[in-house]
Amino acid sequence: MNNTTHNLPIALITGASRGIGCAIAEQFAAAGYELLLTCSRTLEELNALATDLSGKYSVPCHAFLC
Repeated sequence: MNNTTHNLPIALITGASRGIGCAIAEQFAAAGYELLLTCSRTLEELNALATDLSGKYSVPCHAFLC
């Protein structure tokens, strides 16, 4: 990740597609963090969350299945 275009802090959140991970992602997005979101099975849900948070809080969100 190249962080030269902005000065946002970055948070890596595992298990972010639902439950506690999703709630944590929302809190970091609201605080202005760029998000690196991961999940192990539900990439479609994670992509939807990333799109939602990015639009709602105007922060970059990236979804990864791993």
